[in-house]
Amino acid sequence: MYRRHIEPSHDLSHACQRFLDDLRRWAYESLDRYADEPPTDVHDQGTYTTGWEPLLHTDPDERILRFLQQKRDRIRDHFTGTQQWRHGYWRMQEAHHGTEHYELFLGALQRVLPDDRETARQLDDAAEHMGNWSADTPDWFDWDRRRFHSLFFGADGLRTEPGMALNTPDHLRCVNICLLAASQPETETARKRYIELATVYAGEWADAILAGDALPIALTPDSVLYEFSDSDKALYYSFMGEAPDLLAEVDRAENLLGSDAVNTFLRLWRGSGELRFRQAAERLLEPLDRQHALRQGGLGGCRQTRPLRHHPSRTGYGVQAPRPPRIRRGQTLRRAALAGKQPRAAPQSDYVGGGCGD
Repeated sequence: MYRRHIEPSHDLSHACQRFLDDLRRWAYESLDRYADEPPTDVHDQGTYTTGWEPLLHTDPDERILRFLQQKRDRIRDHFTGTQQWRHGYWRMQEAHHGTEHYELFLGALQRVLPDDRETARQLDDAAEHMGNWSADTPDWFDWDRRRFHSLFFGADGLRTEPGMALNTPDHLRCVNICLLAASQPETETARKRYIELATVYAGEWADAILAGDALPIALTPDSVLYEFSDSDKALYYSFMGEAPDLLAEVDRAENLLGSDAVNTFLRLWRGSGELRFRQAAERLLEPLDRQHALRQGGLGGCRQTRPLRHHPSRTGYGVQAPRPPRIRRGQTLRRAALAGKQPRAAPQSDYVGGGCGD
């Protein structure tokens, strides 16, 4: 086991500065090592750089930003040149891994460089497929049933064998890509389309979360799945082998949190005013808060920082809110760093962080 002794900081400001210095050191070492390396066939090869986002919000380092832009364009050229992408998206991928480059890497880049038109163009090129707005790609979304047709989709079509119609929390990543594209759309028509799809589809998940005693596992073409059949479970774990067994409520909440569901719902609540989105976010936070109170809390104990800042008790919306989850010292440090090292201030960017990749 690798062990490293960590000297405690004497105050929060000092801890925040150390945190940012560590991020800068990591980023510079990565630039020195990888700046001239060609892209590979790995689907999420840019995801590691999303950890630098707090640093770039407080210090927009030009050298790091140029590296990210260069990586963005080299990845695009590689996957297009090797014909793994067509029309801005994978020819065929599943909802979990196929969306990661766009939601995580391009999403983080857009948040630190919101006026970069090439990032916006690449996000738009992917998002236009989500709601069937590209004439060159078969339909991915069933507007009548408010479901995606398949777990596997791409510019070349869909996989339609039995079981593929299952919609998992990973499909919420498609919503997140639409919301990213809507922030810098090619046209106003595109913005409205992306917001409509995000609201319609995420609304199905919000309703399912609020309707059942248990949290949902998936959506079927006509209903909600609260328990897996053996065949559905085998299919899901065939590409999600690291997922928990989804029996415990906290595991189901973490599964949704891994696709950034809490942030998604809170953004849609703030944009639309529909209370169901806030209620769904709070429903997911309940088991995560209980897990967070444990000394060895898992994913639920380390990924609640971002959703907290959308909560009405922290955003000044004047809505009566339940007690927000407790904030541990590690979370406070990260939030303070994002806010420019002001210990109790909320982050200043509109949307910080993406989902969980692997």
